[in-house]
Amino acid sequence: MQAPSPPVNEPAAESSPPLSNRQEKKRKHVLERDDRKRRRGDGQQKIRAENNLVETEAHFWYVQPACPPRDKARLAGKDREEVTKRVLHRIRHTKAITNVAILNPNHKEGAETPRYAAIRLSEVIGEEDRARLSKLIDALKDAGAKFDTTAAHGITFQQFWLGIWRKYSKAPAVSRHRRANKKVDAAIVPLLTEIDRLTSKRAHSLLAEIDPATATRMRWSHRPIAKSAMRNTDKLRGGQKHDEWFDEDTRRAGTSAFRMGGIGSMLAVSISSGQGTDYHYDEGDDGHFYSAITVLETGGYLDLPELDEALEVKPGDMVLFLANQQLHKLTVDGPPNAVQKVLTLWTDKLSLQFAQSSAEADFFPATALANDKSRGKAKIDVDQAARGEALQKSLEHCHVVQPDDEDE
Repeated sequence: MQAPSPPVNEPAAESSPPLSNRQEKKRKHVLERDDRKRRRGDGQQKIRAENNLVETEAHFWYVQPACPPRDKARLAGKDREEVTKRVLHRIRHTKAITNVAILNPNHKEGAETPRYAAIRLSEVIGEEDRARLSKLIDALKDAGAKFDTTAAHGITFQQFWLGIWRKYSKAPAVSRHRRANKKVDAAIVPLLTEIDRLTSKRAHSLLAEIDPATATRMRWSHRPIAKSAMRNTDKLRGGQKHDEWFDEDTRRAGTSAFRMGGIGSMLAVSISSGQGTDYHYDEGDDGHFYSAITVLETGGYLDLPELDEALEVKPGDMVLFLANQQLHKLTVDGPPNAVQKVLTLWTDKLSLQFAQSSAEADFFPATALANDKSRGKAKIDVDQAARGEALQKSLEHCHVVQPDDEDE
């Protein structure tokens, strides 16, 4: 019989040395930081749920508007008056809600029309760039640029128009403000150069993620318009002066002089010292493209009553929307004496029709959409293959939810 093994004395478990004051303070700091992150995340999720928004991999939040497709591109009379009385659902710009896209109720699959009624892109222009643009606008005024007022917006809303349009002529023409004297021109050129540089970056990149077809059309739309303006000066009253303006600077003969970041062919520099604009449509804007506004100083809300929505617009944000089909106004969110500087970009409808005639409609009434089978799909991921692999990847986890009853 084997003798029992002698007992083994196991070493006592080593106890952790006490933390120093510095280590204890660091541990508490980490725990508090993690707790703040958790509570902040819970708060953001609550805000998103309240606004019926669901995020995609591209960090966009999508809204299915409560309003059904319309039969008319623009409302008039009592219908318009009734719409302006609606209490709108406000979509704020917070850390929880940044980039927002509202579906276009009248979008038709396969047509050359934007997929969304409105898109808010957050902070596409940083603080330093905004300050630079604001100084360039001040320099424009100091150079003697004469800003105009309109009957629609009153004397507290002044605008300066740069680009090509066919608002007052038989053919596309360079705007009167753009053909200013040499002193004003010296202030215009750096402003346009900076706007082209800034809008061609983040803004165009984000737009290409969610609506690549429209982004591509917008990027090149300035070319046929610019070429048409150069070739048809003989159709303009005082066409010789237009020829002389082009000849003064060889850079003006290139289409890139009118590129504006691939967002539009026209730019309005606006300075508002009142309460913003009244409700209106921009009927001269081409509905095949988005129009865009960017606020440089003093934010506000872009009210879109036909969608039952109001988008908060902070300095640096850009909102792309169907300005010729969505009744809208931009408010000033500040004291009575607050100044709001706004850049508005759009593609002139009559100029593009002259330069590149197209039978494509830019609005599809509800009656024309009734037999569209794709209308039955309520989710954003309709026909993803047609929108390319990049878009499919960014939207594969995207779902759209209807607004709550209380928001309707």
